[in-house]
Amino acid sequence: MASQIYEKIFERNIEQFVGLFSEDSSIIYRNEKNKLIHPGEYGKYREEACKNLLRLILDKNVELSDGFVFTSDNNITTQCDIIIYNANISPIIADGISRMFPAEEVRIIGEIKSTLSKQDYISALRKLADNKKKIIEGRRGVLSAKIGPEYQNTIGSFLVCNKLDFVYDDVTYEEIYENIDRAYWHNAILSVEDACFNYQLNLRDFSEETKKKLEESGFDISESVAWQYPIYRQAEDVFDTGKNCIGINAERKYEHIKHFCVNIASCSKEVWIYTYDPIEYLGMCNENLIKKKKEIYQATTENI
Repeated sequence: MASQIYEKIFERNIEQFVGLFSEDSSIIYRNEKNKLIHPGEYGKYREEACKNLLRLILDKNVELSDGFVFTSDNNITTQCDIIIYNANISPIIADGISRMFPAEEVRIIGEIKSTLSKQDYISALRKLADNKKKIIEGRRGVLSAKIGPEYQNTIGSFLVCNKLDFVYDDVTYEEIYENIDRAYWHNAILSVEDACFNYQLNLRDFSEETKKKLEESGFDISESVAWQYPIYRQAEDVFDTGKNCIGINAERKYEHIKHFCVNIASCSKEVWIYTYDPIEYLGMCNENLIKKKKEIYQATTENI
């Protein structure tokens, strides 16, 4: 049973987010000819609106920022509009302007856009996947906590835009992410004026043993459920998840935004937690010592 009090508070915050993101930003940053002025401030305004909404549903052990993510092997992402990172560290400031974060401390990255054409939509998601790959492959720090199955040994990623200026059923995830491994696909997409896009987990695709357990627990295995990962792996159940769309509900107009928020909150809680090692970033560690230290730590955290 949902808390009516919390739900009402949350809906008020969504109303404020929609007002700031879709309505106020366009009025404030467009002239009488509807031409965009101060595009940098326009983008910042929307980023802050999105951060304010996410802060309501994220744990206090994370913080939000924008900036860049770098690795100990000198790789760096393009600028990320939103970075959700472990709250126990501070960003490394470069030149007093850009905020930069070690890859190990980042849990989720996000892109914030306005109205997107089909090509811009594809480009934004491929850019997001490229940054996600750099971060995941560049982590060299210590694994602090295994939260769930192996497919959660990742970071989350999302795209938020105001509107999609095309028929979104005309493009599949497979087309968008051609030659890109599913491990680097997005976890959630929110088009404020259209829908939330994530994945679909078909319970009937599970193994017979798993389906039996689900049925015994009261689940209807003929149903499908919304899912925030492009893959599902547990025991002998290994398969790709399908595309899922949660459109605007006439009676519950913010339902798609709620689903998006739940996806991001779940990812933040479920991804495996890493801690960066400044000594390793300075290149002052013996490689064999680093390897041995990680083996010992991982052996002691297998049951986390």
